[in-house]
Amino acid sequence: MCLTILFVIILIWYIKSCQHPQNFPKGPRVPFPFLGLSGDMGRDMIAISKKYGDGNLCGFWMGNFRAVTVRKFETLQKLLNHPNAEGRQPIAANCEYYICKNLMKTFYKDFLDLRGGYSMDQSPPGIIFSHGKTWKDLRGITMQYMKGLGMGKKVFDDLIEQQADFLIEYIESHCLNTPVYVDQLFFRATLSVIWRIIADESLPFEHERLETVFTSVKEYLDDMGSLLVQSTMHSELLSKAIEFLGLSTQKQSHVKLFKEIENVIESIQVNGSDCTITEAFLDRMKTDDTNPLLKGQLGKLNLRNVLLDLIIGATDTTSCSLQ
Repeated sequence: MCLTILFVIILIWYIKSCQHPQNFPKGPRVPFPFLGLSGDMGRDMIAISKKYGDGNLCGFWMGNFRAVTVRKFETLQKLLNHPNAEGRQPIAANCEYYICKNLMKTFYKDFLDLRGGYSMDQSPPGIIFSHGKTWKDLRGITMQYMKGLGMGKKVFDDLIEQQADFLIEYIESHCLNTPVYVDQLFFRATLSVIWRIIADESLPFEHERLETVFTSVKEYLDDMGSLLVQSTMHSELLSKAIEFLGLSTQKQSHVKLFKEIENVIESIQVNGSDCTITEAFLDRMKTDDTNPLLKGQLGKLNLRNVLLDLIIGATDTTSCSLQ
């Protein structure tokens, strides 16, 4: 009898603790959203949104945290331009749970080692994973440079049109009357455009450098979306084990991408280029004495990670939108 009462109390507490705020988007309300899923996080998020959400917003539990997916670009654009979206929760926020603490101790330490250390305010460098002043300033500076380079203007249209020509030529010479993964074609095309913005280098589909960057980015994204990798992050032993077995290649992908980025920075420092975000960032580092994020070694660290985040984040989101 006592056990039954205890079970009922625990069940009521569990259900109450899992409730979301009144205006939280529709979605699965039991906080085990990943049980029974396929192992492909990207597809799983789309499936959850279609099944439970309103076709645009979907809210659910991801571990101990509430998460919301946004599917429509217009909604995302409006959200990111809202004043309340200027802040950002730290990736290594204080955790009360044992698993979360171990996750931060193992994954976050390895992650910072890969990224080259801290920026300001105990934040990772770059844009995607940063918070506080690092995220706000670097995001604003990057958007300013992108607009200065012609984002949304005819110069960008010409660049995209050239890459579309490369895509058509590749399809005509390699893909006629042959089944093909369209997502990989779009990914390569988008990556080539991003690389042009970063390095002022036009890479045809079969270029060796494009193949190296493409492979590294895909391996990195596959790792980040792998349930095996996600479920072993809290354990240093398990993380090392899957890395040793070749089931995780995140470190190797980071090393390859940073090597290509270093080559780009070195080339632009020597030869110069007026139409790349890299050159604009380097010029700002020379002339801006007021922003510590752009000074000395910290400036170089943030530049490397901003370029990495553009290659990974911009390529992934744009190619997925095309698909």
